Amino acid sequence: MLLAQNPNLTVQQLKSLLIFNGDSVSSLAGKTLTGRRLNVANSFQALAENDNTPPGTVTNFHINSQNGRALNVGWTASGDDGASGQASLYKLTFTDAISGTVIFLKSVLPSATGVTQSIDVTLPYRHTSGTLTLREFDNSGNEGAPATTSVAVSLIEGDPYVTSLGNSAALSTGGMPLALIGDDKLKLNFALPFAFPFFGQNFSTVNVSTNGNLFFSPPPTRSNGDADDVPSSSVELTKFKMISGLWDDLRTDGHAGDDVYVVIPDSSRIIFRWQAVIFGDGSNPANQPPVNFEIELRNDGTIKTRYGTGQSAPTNTNIFPVVGISGGEPDAYVIDTHTSEQNSTSLTNALSVSYLPRGVVNPLGNSDFYVDQHYSDFLNRIPDVSGLGFWTNQINECGTDQTCISIIRPLRPIVGESPRNEC
Repeated sequence: MLLAQNPNLTVQQLKSLLIFNGDSVSSLAGKTLTGRRLNVANSFQALAENDNTPPGTVTNFHINSQNGRALNVGWTASGDDGASGQASLYKLTFTDAISGTVIFLKSVLPSATGVTQSIDVTLPYRHTSGTLTLREFDNSGNEGAPATTSVAVSLIEGDPYVTSLGNSAALSTGGMPLALIGDDKLKLNFALPFAFPFFGQNFSTVNVSTNGNLFFSPPPTRSNGDADDVPSSSVELTKFKMISGLWDDLRTDGHAGDDVYVVIPDSSRIIFRWQAVIFGDGSNPANQPPVNFEIELRNDGTIKTRYGTGQSAPTNTNIFPVVGISGGEPDAYVIDTHTSEQNSTSLTNALSVSYLPRGVVNPLGNSDFYVDQHYSDFLNRIPDVSGLGFWTNQINECGTDQTCISIIRPLRPIVGESPRNEC
C-alpha cells in the first residue's frame, strides 16, 4: 500500500516507515529492534509528512557507572527534527578499537527532547577497548549525527582467557564410564571434585553431552530428555556456558566400550574422555569412523583438550568439529585450526589446546603459549607440529629450574634458528 502511494520508495525507506511508526508494546521491549507492532496508518501519516530533517544529536552522552564489562550509559534525549519533537529510535553500538568490528548492543525508545535517559549494557567478551556510539532515527528513517564516547575494560574482565596450541598428547586410559550409550545422550549435574572457575563463576556440577560438549548452563534438550545440541555451530556456542572439546554429531554405541569416561588423576584435575563414532549417514554405527578425544579441567580454571598420539585414520576423520569455550554470550573462544563447520576435516593426533585464565595463570610461564605466541608474532602463522614440539621440548628440558628457563628462552628464539627448518 505504501509503495502504491509512492512507487519511488527505496527498500530502506519502506522498512523505516513500517518499523519506526508502530505502536509501542512493553512486552516487545528488548525482543524486537523497536519494541513496536505495525501500525500502517501511522506509516501513511509519516509518508505524507515528507520529512527530510534528521533528528538532533543526543547531548551529554556518557558512562554513568562501570563494573567490568557491565555499563550504565546515560544521555539527554534529542528531538525528531533537530531539537524539536521526539525521535523514534536510538541504536547503541560498540566499535572495537583494534579490529573496527561494530557490534549492536541495544535499541532504546527515545524520551521527549530534553529528558535524561540511561540503560544498562554489557560489552561482549574479547573486546577490551573501543567506542560506544548512539545513533538517532526519526519516524521517516532519517538519521542524525551520532554521539560517541570511549570505553575500556581490563584484560582479566574483558578477555579472561589466553589460548595456545601444544604438542599432540596421549589420551588418558581407564576411568569411570558414565553409561552414556547411544545417540544424543546427556548426563545432567555430574558432580565435580572441586569448584571449577569458569568465566567468573564457580561450578560444582557439569552437564555432559555425547556430542562432545560440557555445559555449565542448562543444555539444549528435547522433550524426551535427549541432548539437542546438533549440528555443531560456532554461533550456537555463544549461547551457552560451555566447553566444546570436539563438538559434532557423535554417538557412543558403535563399538563395545564406547562411552564417556571420567578420570581423576589427582585432587586438582578431572578428565572427560569421549570414545565414540560419528553419526555419519545414520547407518550402522559400527561402520562409522571412531572419534577419541578428551577435556581436562583443573581447579585453577585451566582447560585442556587432547586428541591423542599414535592414532591413524579413520580415527577423528570425516568430522565437522567446533572446538572452543564460551561464557554464554559473544564473543566465544573458537579454535580456528580445529574448527570446520562447512567442510569435513581430520583431528587425528591434532595439536592439544589450552585455555589459560589470565587472572590465575601467567601465560608466559606456559611453554606451549610462549612458543605459540612466537610463531604468531614473528611468523604470522600457527606452529607446525614438529616445530612446536622441538621448541617446547627445549624449554621443558629445564623442568622447574627457573634459572635454566630464563637462559634457554632468550637463546632459543623461533625465527631463523630451527635446525630442521620447522619454521
